[in-house]
Amino acid sequence: MKPIKLICCLQRFTPLCVVALLGFLEYSFSYEFSYKCVHPRSASIGLIVIFNVLLTLIFGLWFAVLYSGPGFIECQIPPYDLDSFFKNGQKYIKDQQKGDCSAKNYEIVTHKELLSVPDMFICNFQGLPGWCTTCKSLKLTRAHHSSSCNRCVITMDHFCTFLGGVIGQKNYGMFLGLIVLMNFICLFSFISIFSLRKSVNGTHPTTIICVIGCITFFGMVTNLILQNLLQIRHNETTIEQLAKGDIKRAYRRIKKKGIYEKDHLKRIATYVNLKHPSIEGIRLVVPLTVEDYPYDTGSFIENFRCRTSRRHASLFQDKKVIAVASHQEVSKLFAEKLLERIHKHEIEVTIFGKESIET
Repeated sequence: MKPIKLICCLQRFTPLCVVALLGFLEYSFSYEFSYKCVHPRSASIGLIVIFNVLLTLIFGLWFAVLYSGPGFIECQIPPYDLDSFFKNGQKYIKDQQKGDCSAKNYEIVTHKELLSVPDMFICNFQGLPGWCTTCKSLKLTRAHHSSSCNRCVITMDHFCTFLGGVIGQKNYGMFLGLIVLMNFICLFSFISIFSLRKSVNGTHPTTIICVIGCITFFGMVTNLILQNLLQIRHNETTIEQLAKGDIKRAYRRIKKKGIYEKDHLKRIATYVNLKHPSIEGIRLVVPLTVEDYPYDTGSFIENFRCRTSRRHASLFQDKKVIAVASHQEVSKLFAEKLLERIHKHEIEVTIFGKESIET
């Protein structure tokens, strides 16, 4: 079986396996443990009711995550109006090569059909923003094209194999609630069985399997929760974190193999395109390091709001709203720190237009 087909099969059947595991947990805890072993009957009923309420909430949130969807860009977003800046950059470089270092501004020609350029935005090594060739749209709002949905997802985090759906801006908050509930039901089951182990038959095979399953599942989900909290701390998605992992591996390969990996690193690294601090009509392209967090507001609570706001997902349905919202792509904290580093010459800068644009 080909790897792609194998992955598709896993994505299709993994949610069914999770449902089967939850079903076994329901049977072993509610029937084999609570109903058969726990006395008095009032305590037995109490455990069954609490467990099934939690289980109902889990399936309810699971349905909500899939039904709500991750949030999509509903319209085609035109490219940024970068043509004048690119030509100005090439002209500026030629002027510098000729020895013309006089300070002057360059003309900017605007096009109504294109999106106005923000002061600062995330780009590739050429200084160009992300573009979806399938949707024919600009990839704003940290969007990524999802092959499973065949659409661009707003602030896409990841495809959750266990739930069978894409997690993005619109359903990320519900996803967090779901994994917390899953953790809580495992913890509740384990504590109930452990605390009553002396008064009931705690050595029954299904009870033992239930305890092992709860411990295993609790460990896995706890790790997932901690990972997401660390990402929220810096307002970072799983995709962005994985991309940084690729960059770190590329750095290690460069140290081993030398210069030959540098071109690959240049293409996978993240850059920022920003207007020149002093020359009108010129823009700069600045590389980011793995220690940079362009969306971090400096506040965990504010980052949490940014990641879980359903209102943010609903904004990107109209081109006029998008034109305004696109100017708030990176956080103010990051913008201030980046400009400070540029002024102190702590970071390498390139004139936008220096890199030839490949067609």
